[in-house]
Amino acid sequence: MSRRQINFCHCFKRFADRVIRGERILISRPKNENLVVIKKVEYNELEKIKEIAYTESIKKAALAEAKEAVKAMQEQSSYK
Repeated sequence: MSRRQINFCHCFKRFADRVIRGERILISRPKNENLVVIKKVEYNELEKIKEIAYTESIKKAALAEAKEAVKAMQEQSSYK
């Protein structure tokens, strides 16, 4: 997409057609509050990746917590 300023509302159909063909559209806004327009399929894939990463981080935290608990139990039993 070119960097020239365009009225997005007036050209929506043209932009939507480009996105459907796989192009990403960057909409620059003041204060760096920019947007990216992508296909719904691509959005869903990104959400799935985000969910997997979140789930993995929870698993890692739970595993670390379990290891600490086992370690504490082993230390406790060695003091008896």
